[in-house]
Amino acid sequence: MIDSLAAAAPHTAPMGAPCRLRTSPTVGRFVLHQATGKVLCGARREGKTTAGYLHWLHQAASLPESVRPLKVIVVRDTWTNLQRTTIATLEELQQRHGLPVTFTEDKHEAWVGGRAVRFFFVGLDSMKDLNKFQGFAAGGLWIEEPAQAATIDIGSGIPPEAFGIGITSLDQPGVVPSCIITMNPPDEDHWVLRLEDQIAALGKETILSVTFFSIPTGENPHISAEQRARNQAALEAIGRGDLVQRLVKGRPGFVVEGVPAMPGYSDELHVAKAPLQPLRKLPIIRLWDYGLTPVCLWTQVTALGYWYILGAAQGENIGLEQLIKGSVLPWEARILGDRSGWQFRDIGGPEATYREQSNSERSAMRTLEELLGLPGGYEAGPVEWAERREALRSVLDRNIMGRPVIQVDPDCRVVRRCLRGGAHYPRDGNGHIVQT
Repeated sequence: MIDSLAAAAPHTAPMGAPCRLRTSPTVGRFVLHQATGKVLCGARREGKTTAGYLHWLHQAASLPESVRPLKVIVVRDTWTNLQRTTIATLEELQQRHGLPVTFTEDKHEAWVGGRAVRFFFVGLDSMKDLNKFQGFAAGGLWIEEPAQAATIDIGSGIPPEAFGIGITSLDQPGVVPSCIITMNPPDEDHWVLRLEDQIAALGKETILSVTFFSIPTGENPHISAEQRARNQAALEAIGRGDLVQRLVKGRPGFVVEGVPAMPGYSDELHVAKAPLQPLRKLPIIRLWDYGLTPVCLWTQVTALGYWYILGAAQGENIGLEQLIKGSVLPWEARILGDRSGWQFRDIGGPEATYREQSNSERSAMRTLEELLGLPGGYEAGPVEWAERREALRSVLDRNIMGRPVIQVDPDCRVVRRCLRGGAHYPRDGNGHIVQT
């Protein structure tokens, strides 16, 4: 069997013909680590898919003959990507390294290591494909590349439902169910990166845990420094520095799907080095947006003229009242304490006077007045996009004593995401900017 596995578990040798493969240290630790859930992140060509196959072979090695084969559901975003990557890697292990593999069902299934592991390959070309999980009675779930590669148009990624529904399909007799995720470092807000915190918040760590492994750039000896440099140069040449971080350097990043509306913004320049503290004698300026994704930003202009972005609250598919009760008031209680000692200015669009769709007798203005009082009144901001865009662009370029005027609190992720390219102009198929 594979050298690193045979050294750790000699009884794996009878599974098939000798198979020799040198793995990186992180891959070795990932394969041998025992956990109900494991995530392996790394740049492209760092051996993540190979590590997935080694993991399941190692898992099968601990099972008695009567329980084998270990049944594993393998999920990718599309069937085409499964064939081009995950299945292609298995064919390479078979042809170049002697791993025993037998494909069946037009490559939708594969027996690996004799009768050690039986893989069921599922491409999620649509959400309906989640129904394919039914009836598997599998022992393992393997999610490959759940994060989109570059944009929504190049591999759509895998939704979190695949993880949840897939786990419910793990009930193979005699097998402790487990799940692995192998992936390029995702967008920093991807659901995989939130798994650990969400499980902890539910208090379910005792029955479901997730351990993260990150392959350091350069650890894979099969990739030359020249190849890495060439990959980086290619991405930089097309203006995709965001992908250099994820696909070459192996770090979580932010996917920019078009041309940022605020090209002058930089995390390095505009994000404060430490959390920003509200200044008691200066008014807190609350900036509002409405609709079904309401937003409140807390800002201050300091005596020297710096514009502090102190905090942000954003809701999805909720009304303004829910945002204020669920996020705005708790933030102010936590950060400001007693609100009575603070001055407030409230600025937003003139649509605050319109009646809300959810309640024809209620407007955003009335909601603000009832829940917050609006002690400083309400100010209507500019409406035209060009006016708003140019005002923000100009202030992004300003400096006071060598320091940018805009300073964003490190925890204001929604603001940072927007300024880095979440607010963007899309490109058409020829790479031209669509001015909308």
